[in-house]
Amino acid sequence: GAKAFSDPVIVSDDQWMIKGCPVSGPSLSFGSDNRLTVTWYTGFENGPHGIFWSESVDAGRTFSPRKLLSESVIQGTPALIRDPDGAATAVWETIEKGMPRIMGVPIGAGEPEKQPVDLGTGQLPAAAISENQLYVIAVVPEGDNKAVWLLRARR
Repeated sequence: GAKAFSDPVIVSDDQWMIKGCPVSGPSLSFGSDNRLTVTWYTGFENGPHGIFWSESVDAGRTFSPRKLLSESVIQGTPALIRDPDGAATAVWETIEKGMPRIMGVPIGAGEPEKQPVDLGTGQLPAAAISENQLYVIAVVPEGDNKAVWLLRARR
């Protein structure tokens, strides 16, 4: 009934301090295997700037140590989605050579560590998975204009 919440739990104490708004929040997804997966960007003092992930197998009471997905600066909030089998995929925007790029990578328990894949040009991605097909919708610059494009990638 959302009348009461548990005490907050630290997922990762990155100690990131900036003078301003990072405009980058975390994403979370709960799988059929009872894994709660979290992704976020950080620029903390004790390591590389990048996108990280962590999981909880006890309903968010504790979390695994953070793991680096990509050492890069990202824009906005990463998308975190699951396929029908419960496998998680992270999708985010980064800047490469002055151009916005959409990156994606499967993550989670049982997944071998993989390198992020460049899915194409775009900003502000949202994503979904259906029948082993990754769908990403993004704003794509076209000269002085922008258009909304659908990108598809086989998983």
